[in-house]
Amino acid sequence: MSWKIENAKNLYLEGIRDGNPVEAVNKYTGATYIQHSTGVADGKDGFIEFFGEFI
Repeated sequence: MSWKIENAKNLYLEGIRDGNPVEAVNKYTGATYIQHSTGVADGKDGFIEFFGEFI
């Protein structure tokens, strides 16, 4: 499995499933994070804001 796919998988498993969006987005993304889901803003803050609500 490529490192990009592995990072994406781990971002969602740890960030959403396990409820650690801040730790996961800082661990598995670079300086620029582009979200491809509609309704979720780009950037680390967009990920944290949207998926943090699921905790």
